[in-house]
Amino acid sequence: MVVTSLAGEFFLNLLEQDRVWVTRDGRRLLLEEMEWSHRRNVLVMLERELRVLYREWLTEFLDEGVTFEELARLGWVAEDPLTGRYRPAGARAWFDRQPLVMRLQALLEPAASGSP
Repeated sequence: MVVTSLAGEFFLNLLEQDRVWVTRDGRRLLLEEMEWSHRRNVLVMLERELRVLYREWLTEFLDEGVTFEELARLGWVAEDPLTGRYRPAGARAWFDRQPLVMRLQALLEPAASGSP
């Protein structure tokens, strides 16, 4: 059995919304009130962790009893023909569709922020 980590679940919950960021010390910040550089740093950190986050997201399905074969039919994993093992597929597309990521990207556009 595979189990989603608490940290993974925390970040996945944040990714599914587009209004707030929660800091390490638990402060909730509205995205619109964050400094441009803070938003950029959050997005860079999330991008650095995107493969881990995607694996955590897939693990939630495995925890619920969804099989690798079902995930492969959805295009979320791909079978390696040489080893027969499944590997995550489509992490970047999944990441770019997350509400938090889309909102951060929109807020970082020069026209939206008036910054660099």
